[in-house]
Amino acid sequence: MWLKRCAIILVVSAALAAVDSFARPSAWTVNSSTKKESKGADNTAAPVAKLPTDAPATATAHDANWFSDQLAGGALAIDARTAEKFSESHVPGAIHLPFEAFTKGRPDAVDFLPDDGTLMIIYCDGGDCDASHKVQTMLEQFGIKNTVVFEEGFPGWQKAGLPVETGS
Repeated sequence: MWLKRCAIILVVSAALAAVDSFARPSAWTVNSSTKKESKGADNTAAPVAKLPTDAPATATAHDANWFSDQLAGGALAIDARTAEKFSESHVPGAIHLPFEAFTKGRPDAVDFLPDDGTLMIIYCDGGDCDASHKVQTMLEQFGIKNTVVFEEGFPGWQKAGLPVETGS
């Protein structure tokens, strides 16, 4: 009898911890892969954007120009906003992967994300929007760790006057 009660308490505690982690996005941090960078013939790093080892604990130190530079170096942009907002405009080349896609399990799009340590920069509407943090957490649960959240979000990208794409 006591074993059954302990098991119930353990399950309820785990469920409450999971709910709490989604309710407090400020507790989430940048995740980086532990994979080694591949080297080219001249012993220099291959042109795949990686999260630098000296990256800050959060993405707040990065601005839109940093984001743009990372994309030019091979990073991947992930848009966590709604389908409507993505269709209106988004970062060029961004993959649309809203948090809602995770409500029914592992979205098919996750299978097409690179697993070679490519840096993935997740953004939403910035400010109080926490969709990018939620997507980052879900990706981590599926083993994708080389991610960073762009805190300024799409408004920060637009404010910097960087190019946008429209359509889905």
